[in-house]
Amino acid sequence: MASSQIVSIVALIISSTALIWSTLQLIHSYLSSAKGYSKINEKVMPGWHVYKNRVFLWDQFRFQVNFDTPVLVVCPASNKEFPIRNANGEAGWYVFIGGNEKTALIPAAKVQDPAIHTVDNERATWITLLSAIHQMERDSLSWQNDQIDHGPPSASPPPFREHSLAVAIQRKQRSWDNMPSSITRPYATTTICHIIEIAAMLGLHWKEFDRSKDTFLAEGNGFVLKATSVTDLGTVFTFQVCGKSKFEEGRIIPVDRVKELAFGFVSTIYRDTEDRRRLELPVEEAKDLTTLRLGTTDEFAETLVSLGCNTETSKCIRDNSKRHGHLFPLAFELLGMLGKTFHVKNSLFREEIDGPDSGQRANEHLNRLQNQADKIIRAIRRTQPIFSAPLLNALHQALEVCDEFLITQVALDNVEDVLQKHIQVVLSMLNETEAQPSQGSSTDRKPSFASLDAQSPESKQDQLIEIYFTRVLPKVNGADPESSPLTSGHETKTNIWCALVFRSLCWLTLHDFHKNDKQIARKIELMGNRLPVYVI
Repeated sequence: MASSQIVSIVALIISSTALIWSTLQLIHSYLSSAKGYSKINEKVMPGWHVYKNRVFLWDQFRFQVNFDTPVLVVCPASNKEFPIRNANGEAGWYVFIGGNEKTALIPAAKVQDPAIHTVDNERATWITLLSAIHQMERDSLSWQNDQIDHGPPSASPPPFREHSLAVAIQRKQRSWDNMPSSITRPYATTTICHIIEIAAMLGLHWKEFDRSKDTFLAEGNGFVLKATSVTDLGTVFTFQVCGKSKFEEGRIIPVDRVKELAFGFVSTIYRDTEDRRRLELPVEEAKDLTTLRLGTTDEFAETLVSLGCNTETSKCIRDNSKRHGHLFPLAFELLGMLGKTFHVKNSLFREEIDGPDSGQRANEHLNRLQNQADKIIRAIRRTQPIFSAPLLNALHQALEVCDEFLITQVALDNVEDVLQKHIQVVLSMLNETEAQPSQGSSTDRKPSFASLDAQSPESKQDQLIEIYFTRVLPKVNGADPESSPLTSGHETKTNIWCALVFRSLCWLTLHDFHKNDKQIARKIELMGNRLPVYVI
């Protein structure tokens, strides 16, 4: 072979190699223009990574990276209206966490207690949030079914589709081009009101809540929810597991009205309509009995003023040196007297002017209350140490009897009058000194709230009822102190007072509150607030 041919072959090889290398460099440069593609993988967002794709932009001669992340919405399980819509104006794809539809987009939490893995810090925390919500629905349903199977006979609990408080997700396509430079992982989207509601559903309690600095911190039930402000984006939350979580009898009752409790509002039996979107506050200030504001001490005091209580009562509530309760705070008693029933029948979850009537009418009403009390006593005797479905249903039925009487059989003005007098009398007696009661009267021989403190835990309840009927009721219905307050006082006021007190006791037994779940003053302003927030 001639030397010229060898040189030509070598030159061809070198030029071909250079061409291939240049082509590879060009392909690499195009592929590297797909910023963020390598950061969207199964470790970061399992189940969601399959929706990432690269689209070549011919006008810019580069790749654009698109991916899907969830939008979280808190709504009834029967809801059909969602923020993301298709071309026809209908709600786009959605799925409820905890519903019957199975999807890889909702990663199931492990059956055993979630462990704390510091090596999984590359995972997006909204994946952990979806798993926690799924665990809440799964574990609470399993616990409820187990209690019903091993408890007294009862009807089947309502299915998930009848829950009026659930979490749904929609897929929203995003581009990595629009990601802020300080964010390195895809983020989920929701609103400030929905994240507060989700935190309540999962059993978290707010430790910090500073809107001016965008600093939020909630802890509880083995979870931590924390937020800071991110430039070019807004308020960004992170959700982490820090311990064991439990979703049994203490899970939030899945009813829509619980949303208002999370912000310090209470819908009462006198409210006829409900706005489930809650784009505006139910009341700017307390005016009537349709909605109570009990979130803070000042709001409670304003609510009492709206009921007609005197200025001394309002001052006493605002004075932290005064007593505001006996076995439970006075605000809880008012909540039990007027608050709507949150409990769902057959469910085991507990965390929600007419003149004097005739003697026959009074006896009939008191007999109905006695019958309901007898049913509750029989259910207690048959039940296990935990609250059974028959017992909770008996309490629920008792509340319905009281509601029917208070709404349809007596005037609202009379109810307000009894409430006003009852609260003023109880608050006055709670803060009376030993020298205040009149000397030589039969009242001196009757128990007082001061004597209640000296009683053993087993006898305090009986002592409280005795105080109510022997000292409080006569002052409310104007009964003769030397006679029976049930027969000698104003009959209508007696009936209303008995219904309110009986309802309060049943309501507080049927519902439960966590001792660490305290209202934050400025949180009330965020009910229904659709300000976008993000979970990374």
